Amino acid sequence: MKPYKRLFKEIEKPIYKNGDSVRVPNKGRMVKGKIVRYDKGDSHGSPFYIVDIGEYASIKVPAHNVEEIK
Repeated sequence: MKPYKRLFKEIEKPIYKNGDSVRVPNKGRMVKGKIVRYDKGDSHGSPFYIVDIGEYASIKVPAHNVEEIK
């Protein structure tokens, strides 16, 4: 396998696991939520997480917008 393809595959791995508590932007503010699942996106989309924030529906958040609660 070519080195750049191996590096790209390592980047696609999720950082957070299901059930991890995180902070995500929603309606102009940061809210607490739990990771439901990770999706690496399709060929044109970026990776994202589905996050349960306590509302009726879970939200889809780009992976770079998710912050760990410390």
